[in-house]
Amino acid sequence: MFRQCPGQDPRNLKVETIVCSFCGYAVEFFSDEIKTICPACRKKVFRKKMPSCVDWCRHAADCIGREKLTF
Repeated sequence: MFRQCPGQDPRNLKVETIVCSFCGYAVEFFSDEIKTICPACRKKVFRKKMPSCVDWCRHAADCIGREKLTF
């Protein structure tokens, strides 16, 4: 039986604000997004670092094991 990762529950998503490098608009990103479109200038805005669920999920230790986590 397939077990879904508890971190993929949409209730666990977090919002982060990143400044658009093209126009300076404060763009909202959800914790599972790597890119979005700036609502002001319509250009693609990317995170500086590709997110991994291990970076933000409180259940990461349960999924991959505490010994593999680097803090």
